[in-house]
Amino acid sequence: MKLPILICLPLLLCAQPSTDLIVGSWVNDNPNTAMITQVNVRRDGTRVLVHAWKSCSPNDCDWGEAAAGTWNGIPSATLEIGTGTVRMQLIPQPNGGLLAAYWNQNNTGGPSRSRAEFFTRREDQKVDAASAEAMVVLRRTAERYRTLPAAYFEASSIVRHKSGTVETRDMGSSKTYYLPPDKERAEVEGGSEPFVLW
Repeated sequence: MKLPILICLPLLLCAQPSTDLIVGSWVNDNPNTAMITQVNVRRDGTRVLVHAWKSCSPNDCDWGEAAAGTWNGIPSATLEIGTGTVRMQLIPQPNGGLLAAYWNQNNTGGPSRSRAEFFTRREDQKVDAASAEAMVVLRRTAERYRTLPAAYFEASSIVRHKSGTVETRDMGSSKTYYLPPDKERAEVEGGSEPFVLW
């Protein structure tokens, strides 16, 4: 009777990785082809929070932060990203790395995609008090934007180009409307005729 218990126990340990193994900052092993470039997993009291960034240009897009639970014994998080939902499983690897397997469901009728990417733990960097305080403010701001009931943003830009003694300026503006959970519209003006981005 003890033999089945001894056999089952290692299987349960393998099937249900501890969230302690995934807490930390992770960077994609192959940033040139990555969809997700970075994943941060942190503890907040009894909760484990997962924060992810998608590859965008010129800067990575913040996919936001969500509380982790478990699905089939594997740490998982569901991120709402405006026009879609990303369901991500985080699986610690024997080499100390992390596998993020995720499914991106597009809520606007576009194709849904699934991917798996490998991550390496980023070495802890010392953070001074001012940086830590700034990170708290940024985290609160990001959370506020994610929970807006409706939003309207307006932005203006001036881009200066200089070649020798000649300088030109391109002026532009954009308006973005957002209505949760999945309605978004961006209007862009400048340089050419106005257009709707999405």
